[in-house]
Amino acid sequence: KANYAYAKKMLQNQQNQQNQQNQDQNQNQDQNQNQDQNQNQDQNKDQNKDQNQDQNKDQNQDQNKDQNQDQNKDQNQDQNKDQNQDQNKDQNQDQNKDQNQNQNKDQKQQPQGGGSEQKISSQAAAQMLQALQDKENQTQEKVKKAKAAAAKKKKKDKNW
Repeated sequence: KANYAYAKKMLQNQQNQQNQQNQDQNQNQDQNQNQDQNQNQDQNKDQNKDQNQDQNKDQNQDQNKDQNQDQNKDQNQDQNKDQNQDQNKDQNQDQNKDQNQNQNKDQKQQPQGGGSEQKISSQAAAQMLQALQDKENQTQEKVKKAKAAAAKKKKKDKNW
């Protein structure tokens, strides 16, 4: 009977040791799984952070590109406007100078009649009219060229 009790006690101790080992293994597995999950979470966080940084960088680059294009477009429009205004001013001054010279020339050629209103000849009027029309045509051609160049540049910038 003593041997039976001893054997039973030994078997029980062996089972308890086996149970303890199983519990330890299960705890180790749980800890390993938790560590793996934490590592995966950290990796996911890092990936999301990298993706967000890349997206923000791309968005900022696109915004900066758009802003620069808009600024360049505005600057070019302002420059073209200023150039056109300067050209028109110069042309108008030239036309007025030519008209005044022609009028003075015609006035000198005509005899002055006792303080009456001076008249220009039909030939002089036709010459002035022709000069004005020529200048107007030149101005329109320059404006068309400037507009075509601006449109071409705008299209180029847009396609870029």
